[in-house]
Amino acid sequence: MRPDPAIRDTVTAVVLAGGRGARFGGADKGLVEHHARTLAEHQLALLRAQAARLLISANRHLERYRSFGVDVVTDLHDGFQGPLAGMQAAASTASTPWIVCVPCDTLGVPDDAVARLVTAASDAGVPAAYAQAADGPHYTLCALHRSLADSLKAALLAGRRTVRDFLQAQRAAAADFQDCVLINANRAEALA
Repeated sequence: MRPDPAIRDTVTAVVLAGGRGARFGGADKGLVEHHARTLAEHQLALLRAQAARLLISANRHLERYRSFGVDVVTDLHDGFQGPLAGMQAAASTASTPWIVCVPCDTLGVPDDAVARLVTAASDAGVPAAYAQAADGPHYTLCALHRSLADSLKAALLAGRRTVRDFLQAQRAAAADFQDCVLINANRAEALA
């Protein structure tokens, strides 16, 4: 599958970089350098051709993130509530029908990830899809229909913060990423 211009116009892509970085020694992972660019910049470059609008979900170093030339959204609730909170912030801002979420620390995302995710959800007639790679599901690499904004808010208010459980409640489709090696670089050793 290739990037699809028709799908591109329906998507806001958000780079999820709003965590504490606890497993990364407290570093703001989106700003960690890898091959002369920050992890967030790598994801933005990958997504630029795939989505009509780009966002970064961040809760620290906001001016630095804004310097990348895209809008920055922050969690609507205090306390670093996890990726679902970043997804809610993006959904509350997006004007496109679809939001595609890409964690800043997931390496190996293909240049047609947006089309794969949105197509999987659309073909299944469900409002969400996640990446299913050879090593298993990558729930935070996902597409969410904007209509899920209220459901995201309700889940967070009820203390349900796991992306997997939220997606299962939406009967999310598994998008085929079997040909991809997705690396979750949430620890410094993984970048080596």
